[in-house]
Amino acid sequence: MDVVSWEEVQSRGLGARDVRRLVATGEWTRLRRGWFATRAAADDEDAHRLRAIAYKREYAGRAVISHVSALVHWELPTIDRDLSVVHLSRTVAGKSRRLGDLHLHVALARELQPRDGVEHPAIAALQVAQTDLPAALAAADAAWRRGLLRPDDLELCAPAFLRRKGRVATAQVVEQIDRRHESPGETLTALQLRLAGVAYEPQFDVPDSGQWTPAGRGYRADFRVIGHNVLIEFDGKVKYENGDSVFQEKKREDHLRSLGWIVVRVVWSDLKIPGRVATLVREAVARAS
Repeated sequence: MDVVSWEEVQSRGLGARDVRRLVATGEWTRLRRGWFATRAAADDEDAHRLRAIAYKREYAGRAVISHVSALVHWELPTIDRDLSVVHLSRTVAGKSRRLGDLHLHVALARELQPRDGVEHPAIAALQVAQTDLPAALAAADAAWRRGLLRPDDLELCAPAFLRRKGRVATAQVVEQIDRRHESPGETLTALQLRLAGVAYEPQFDVPDSGQWTPAGRGYRADFRVIGHNVLIEFDGKVKYENGDSVFQEKKREDHLRSLGWIVVRVVWSDLKIPGRVATLVREAVARAS
């Protein structure tokens, strides 16, 4: 068991001195008063996951892991969300309360029941959409791609959120979910393209490019701008691990250009500047005309 209470520690025959030693050596992690992880956290998300488990067990039968904490549990992207606060949603009547590093939300009508004390991925995505549409879309796309939810699940749960202030974002998640987006960066690029009114096709198989690939499969671009010889590629911050990777990518782009395509490369910093992606695409379209 990764998470234990003080009572469970004592049942193992351990005392306060033993626990202090285990924490000091890094074998155990103190999660909060009276709760411990019997291992070190691998990273910030793992630390959040362990704290969420501790709170879930403390509120067993009264609340479940929700919002961004549920996304962390399901190993879905969180896109710069604050992981310092654990989120639970009540399963019984009660007000929304902030208790230190815990946000306890009011209960909601659930069309899809929690799984082992964690909100269904569809509900978690719609909960996050109330305050952060891009993060919700990235999580929903990833969840569909991994088979954790279906668009029908979002439609089923949407009525419980459509009466709230985030109803517009709720509708957008339901309408715009797309499992063809293979990374959070692609989801956010697609969102920027839609906001700019750019018609695009995700996962575009480039014609006549099979001559440069194994088994003639051809190149696939993240997006094609419909009606123009413009391709859009999202580059994650860790895409090229060595010089050979850079060389191979340059060859790929040279091949695409030889076929008459203009390639627009989008990076994370572009997504943080309003209108930046639209500007890059419009400039490329102008060159292609």
